[in-house]
Amino acid sequence: MESKDGMSAADILHVRAGQNYLVEDFTRMERLRSDPVVLESLSRVAQEIGFDRVRPYVVENGSYKAMPDMPFTQWENPYFTVDPPKQGDTFTIYQLKDGPETRNYRYEAYESLQEAGLAVDRQNYDLVYTAPLDGKTTLEDIYRTFNIDRPADFTGHSLSVSDVVVLNRSGKDEAHYCDSFGFTPVPEFFLQREKQLTPRELLTGESIQTPRGSFLVTDMSREQLEAAGYGFHHQSEDGKYLIMGNGTDAFAIPAQQESPIKAAEMTTEQNYNMIDGVLNNAPTMSELEAKAKAGEQISLFDVAEAAKAEAQKPKQPQRPAQKQKKPSIRAQLKAAKEEQQKKPPQREKAQELEV
Repeated sequence: MESKDGMSAADILHVRAGQNYLVEDFTRMERLRSDPVVLESLSRVAQEIGFDRVRPYVVENGSYKAMPDMPFTQWENPYFTVDPPKQGDTFTIYQLKDGPETRNYRYEAYESLQEAGLAVDRQNYDLVYTAPLDGKTTLEDIYRTFNIDRPADFTGHSLSVSDVVVLNRSGKDEAHYCDSFGFTPVPEFFLQREKQLTPRELLTGESIQTPRGSFLVTDMSREQLEAAGYGFHHQSEDGKYLIMGNGTDAFAIPAQQESPIKAAEMTTEQNYNMIDGVLNNAPTMSELEAKAKAGEQISLFDVAEAAKAEAQKPKQPQRPAQKQKKPSIRAQLKAAKEEQQKKPPQREKAQELEV
């Protein structure tokens, strides 16, 4: 920094061993450490470039003594303020995790996922890249960059179908699914998956005894237990109960369901609190959209099931347009005659008088 008259100058920043050092000389100059222009410049450098370390001075016996270097963040700074840098807009790229559990999602169009009853779930993705976002950059610009001119620090694969790009503008996140054509908004990307109930959470309070031990009875069906990783272990001696285990835990279920409707509900209803004697009373896609607009939390499982149900609905056949019957020739002649009778008679042309 140079004075206006050009007669003096003061350093502000030195780079030593790859680190930014605040030049501490200004602290020993009364004119500099009280000059608002100098202090404002120091504040801007600290915010825009940053200081890593500083060597402070202390006064001993009327003279300045240099102290050991210390991190800038630990230095007691009575001279100028350092505001934290403002957080700007960003974009973030998410790509599916490797493994068999994401095989059915990989490179699939969004419509195909909906038809299969699958949802775009944040838990299936890894964050692979994030960077600042300016006001001019579009999703198509991001797609082009990460296919043609990928940054050196980007370690993911080229941006492809099934990837998700999250735009953060003014603190608000928007998720977009890289689709077969363009991008599709996926607000469900931020939803938390509803916790799945376990057999222990649906205990009936009963227990049964078999030669292999005592087992608690759960209200889950065999199909639900098998989906949760439980397999058939053995059957009670009276044949009334099946023992289902997963290697570390085991539960008993009735060998035959008490109610056919209840058995059907346990395999079709999305939530166990819907076991009420009415089949398939899960929320529809329109109901879920209304809840989301109202700010209510909805389940990803419900979204996937509703999308699957929508896709499985039979389409209403369109009735062919009835072909208008052409009138017969006799009817056409009759209609023409009636039309002719409706017309007023033509006026006769007046004859010219002879003189």
